[in-house]
Amino acid sequence: MSDTENCSICLGEVKVKGGGVPLFTPGCCGKWLHQKCVEEYVKTAVDTKCPSCRENFHPPSWMLTNPSLVAPKRIFALPLVASQRPLAPPPPRRKSWNPLRFIGAIVGSTGARTLENEDVLPETIDRTSTDSNSAIEHIQSSINIVATPEYSCVGINAIPSFHVRVSLNYDDSPITQMDVKSKSSSDVPEISKKTISSKTALDIVCILDNSGSMQGTKMDSLKAAMRFVVSTLGPNDRLSVVSFNSSATCMHHLLRMTDENKAKSNNLVSSALQAAGGTNIYAGMVKGMEVLRSRLSTNQASCVFLLTDGQDRDNLERKISLVKELKRNGTAVFVFGFGVDHDAEHMMAIAEAAEGTFSYIDTDDTVIDAFGGSIGAMQGSAPLTEIALTLRTASLLGEKEALPADQVVINSVEAGHYPVSMAPDLQTATVRFANMYCGEKRTVLLQLVLPAVTSPVYTHLISSSVQYSVLNTVCQHPSSSTDSGCSCEVERAQQGDERLVNPVRALLVEEELRRVEVTTAIKAAKAAADGGDLSAARAILVDTQTAVIASPAYAVRSKTAKALLQDVSEVIDCVRSHDAYDSMGGKNTFCQTLSSNTQQRSAYTKAGKINMYQSPSSNMAQETAFYSKSSGF
Repeated sequence: MSDTENCSICLGEVKVKGGGVPLFTPGCCGKWLHQKCVEEYVKTAVDTKCPSCRENFHPPSWMLTNPSLVAPKRIFALPLVASQRPLAPPPPRRKSWNPLRFIGAIVGSTGARTLENEDVLPETIDRTSTDSNSAIEHIQSSINIVATPEYSCVGINAIPSFHVRVSLNYDDSPITQMDVKSKSSSDVPEISKKTISSKTALDIVCILDNSGSMQGTKMDSLKAAMRFVVSTLGPNDRLSVVSFNSSATCMHHLLRMTDENKAKSNNLVSSALQAAGGTNIYAGMVKGMEVLRSRLSTNQASCVFLLTDGQDRDNLERKISLVKELKRNGTAVFVFGFGVDHDAEHMMAIAEAAEGTFSYIDTDDTVIDAFGGSIGAMQGSAPLTEIALTLRTASLLGEKEALPADQVVINSVEAGHYPVSMAPDLQTATVRFANMYCGEKRTVLLQLVLPAVTSPVYTHLISSSVQYSVLNTVCQHPSSSTDSGCSCEVERAQQGDERLVNPVRALLVEEELRRVEVTTAIKAAKAAADGGDLSAARAILVDTQTAVIASPAYAVRSKTAKALLQDVSEVIDCVRSHDAYDSMGGKNTFCQTLSSNTQQRSAYTKAGKINMYQSPSSNMAQETAFYSKSSGF
C-alpha cells in the first residue's frame, strides 16, 4: 500500500501515514477513506454498501447512533471485515458501559459469534476444584523465602560490599506434576486426570496469526499444537480462539471444554483457520481483549497466548498498553515468535510489558512443545498476583544485636526486569512482581554495606516478607514477625580468626553473581550487534564465557553454571556472521535468552538445553507435547 490514496467518496487525497486527518477503512477492499466522508455517507446513503467496492459493511456503532459525532481519538484505524448479511440490530443493553465494545466494532469479524454466546459458568461450579479456604491454606504453605549470605563468617571491620541472595519460592510440585502415561511411539501420552481435577480452572484466549506466511507446515503444526492445548483442558476450563491477518476474527468465544466443545473447537480450528492476508497484530490483541473484558463470568485464572510469524511494528505503544491492562488484571501472557522472520524485538517488548514469557520457535514442529510448556505453566494451584517482596535491614527490627540504623544500608538491589523501590534511608527495598506461576521462583541479589562492630557477634542482617494476592485473597508471608526462615544471619569474627583466611563464597550467591554477569554481558553484546559491531559483541561474550568456566560454580558443575555457559555459547554462535545474526534467527535467540534471564521465567526449553527457569509442570507438559508428535497428535 502506498502512503497516499484517493478517497472514494470525495475523491480527495488520503494520506495513510502522517496526514493528521482521521481515517476509516471498511476492510472489505482495504481502501482508506476520510472518516468525515464516511460519516456523511452513512447519514445520507440509501444502503450500507462500501463506496469503493460495493460490498456490504457494518459502520461502527457510534456512527449509527450519532452520525454527526466526530471522535478521532476513539478511532484506531483498524479494518472492519465485511459482513455478508443485512445490518444487525443494536445489541441488548448491558449493565455497565464497556469502551472495548466500540473497539470491537471497529475491528469486526465475519461470521463471529456474539459475546452473548459465551459459555457462562454456572454458579454451582467449584472454580478452584477445592474448598477456597483449604486451597488458600495449601498455597500459603507452598510459599517460602530463603536468604543466603555471601559468607557465613566475616570480620568485625567495616565491609563496603557484602552480597545477600534472597529467593522467593512458590513450590507446589506434588500437585502440578503431569504424568506421561506412555512414551512409546504407538501411544499418545496423556496428562493425568488427577492433575486436571486438582488444578485451578482457567480462561484462556489464543490469539493466532493466520496470515499468508503461515501456510504449509507452519499452519499444520499450529493446528496440532491447538489440539494438544484442548486435550489438556478440563470441563471447568474455557477456551476462546481469535485469529488475525489483515483483520481479526473471533473464531469462537469462551467455551467450557466439555468433550462436545473440545470437538467443536478442534473442528473449527482445523477447517476455518486458513492462511491468507497480511499481519495486523494489534487487531488480534484488541479482539482477544474484548473477549476477556466482556466476560459475563470468570474463572479464577486467565491467560493469553499470542503467536505470530510476521513483522508488524505499528501500534507498539497501544499493544503495550493492552498487555499492561492484562497484567493489572492478573492475566498471564505467553508470547510466541514463530520462525526466523518474525520481529523478535517487538514481540519481546510486548512480553516484557506484561511480565510474560517470550518463546522463539525456530522450527515448525516445535510449536507444539512451546504451547505444551506454556499451558503446563498454568497447571496446579492458582498463580500468585500483585506480589511485593519487602527486604529490611535488621536494624529496624529492634533486636539487641542489631547494628545502628544509620550505618546498615542496602547499597543496591539486582532484580533484572522487575521494578525496585528503595526507601530514602536505604534500609528498606521492595521488589514487585505481577505474577508467579506454581513451581516458579524469583531471586534478587542485595549488596549491603556492613559497619564495623566492636566485638564478635551473630548479626541478623536482613528480614524478608512477601505480600501477594491469590484466589481474590490478600496474603502475607510470614504471618508473624517471629516466623523463621526469612532472615539472614552472619557471624562477625576478630581479625586473625582462621575462618577468615581464604573464605569460601556461598554457592547460591556465586551462581547469582554469575547469572547477573551473563545477563549484563548478553545485553551489552546485543547492543553491539544491533549496531553492526559483531567483533565487539563476540569479545564481550567470549570474556564472559571464560569467566563462567573459571568460576567456582562451574568448577563443581552446578546446574545453573552449566545452563549459563550454554546460553553464552549459543549466543556466541549467533554473532559468527551478519547473516547468522540478522537472517538466520540469531537476533531472535538473543531476545529469548535475554528475556528469560532478566525475568527469570520460561515456558519452553529447547531440546538439548538445561532447564533453568521452567516450572516442573511446564517442563512435564512440554515433554508430554513432544512425545505426542510421534503419534501424529
